[in-house]
Amino acid sequence: MIRWSSTIRAYRDWAAFVDRYIPNASKANSLVVSSYVLAKMMVEVLTRCGDDLSRENVMRQASSLKGLPLPMLVPGIVIDTGARDHAPIEQMRMIRYTGERWEQFGPVRSGVDAGSVSESFKTIFHYGTAKRDLANKLNANTVSLMTGSFSSTYAQIGSDLASVLDDGENLRVLPVLGRGSVQAVADILLLRGVDAGIVRKDTLAYLERKDFASNIRNQFVYVAKLFNEEMHVLAPRKVRSMKDLDGRAVVVDLPDSSTFVTAINVFERLGIKPHLLYIEPRLALDLLRKGEVDAIVAVEGKPLQWMSQIRDENLHLVPVEYKQSLQDEYLPAGFSSADYPNLVSDTEVVDTIAAEAVLAAYNWPANNDRYRRLSLLVDTLFPQIARLQQPPFHPKWAEVALRAPVAGWTRFQGAQQWLDRNFPRESPVPPPVPPAGVSMESRPPPGVDGPLYREFLQWRANRPRANR
Repeated sequence: MIRWSSTIRAYRDWAAFVDRYIPNASKANSLVVSSYVLAKMMVEVLTRCGDDLSRENVMRQASSLKGLPLPMLVPGIVIDTGARDHAPIEQMRMIRYTGERWEQFGPVRSGVDAGSVSESFKTIFHYGTAKRDLANKLNANTVSLMTGSFSSTYAQIGSDLASVLDDGENLRVLPVLGRGSVQAVADILLLRGVDAGIVRKDTLAYLERKDFASNIRNQFVYVAKLFNEEMHVLAPRKVRSMKDLDGRAVVVDLPDSSTFVTAINVFERLGIKPHLLYIEPRLALDLLRKGEVDAIVAVEGKPLQWMSQIRDENLHLVPVEYKQSLQDEYLPAGFSSADYPNLVSDTEVVDTIAAEAVLAAYNWPANNDRYRRLSLLVDTLFPQIARLQQPPFHPKWAEVALRAPVAGWTRFQGAQQWLDRNFPRESPVPPPVPPAGVSMESRPPPGVDGPLYREFLQWRANRPRANR
């Protein structure tokens, strides 16, 4: 009763306004009503501005209207705006014609109706074969992808894939947060429903060398080499080289993580024996500042968000030399002030190494449905690489070179077939030879093609020792 009385009162006020100020206007014209509502909203905004009628304040007030009722709006519909949402009315109420007049019915609904979000959502309210058929199709075309821990490069890459490749019923990429490369290998082998995962190239070598797995290379295939992950060694400035960490307390992330595997591998190859502590790198920063640990190792794609925020003149990135013992598993890389302006000076380049991240999967036979899902992923992903290499997606996508081989791994047959169709083998592209005097850094020198130069780096690092 109160609602209708206020509605009648609002109508009388509007009619009086029209009779006084625009007597020639037709009260049956909906534009007369909407103009009146907009004028009322403008009055509200200007009233909130007070004495400050600058453009900035007007926009601030106009973009912060919350739950504002206005006369002549359908009861229950309110004005809502935000800093990124400039649409004031996003609600509606259904009406129907009874043969004599229009009548409202049902509740006020949001303009973004949850029931219209997707066909899969609608199936919740459907029954019978239609629901079963759609559910079967959605499950058949969903590819689950094991990524990494929260906020990691792997997790961001998985999120990018879902954003670009999800196509309703035809393909859905389901990223799953994981715990690193070793765990991803186990998940791909053992967890039901995991179709693919992001794995470090050096993980299989580590598992073989430790006798943790036999015949593992025949069980795994790679879809594509994704990107390189740089080895960050953060320490006080008194730590000048990796050798200085011998016998020191070094944080290497949690066991089975990607950093854990690469750190152990690198320390063993360099003959360095630190005391390893298993703590997440970003959580160990306070311990490093207090002197309770001597260094933090993080092997992830640069730049790391938490490391970019460090402002401590006592800390720096320790160089990792590209020793002969590292060259069969890793690539040369470097950090500049563009990566970490608070840790690297404008005139400095800190050498390091990079581990290769691979999109990997179980080696399913061609007649298996999981093989079909991977082929669907390949056919959808490979043509979209160029799009993923543009903002706002992770900058590491720029390093993806689909044709780059991964030494010691077998490529997924469906991926190789896609490459054969689009890059015929009769016209292979040989690895480019860099100009004389070019240093082996992660970034190509001016005038050298980026993707091809990366392929050359990979080819050089992975060729047999006898040919060096």
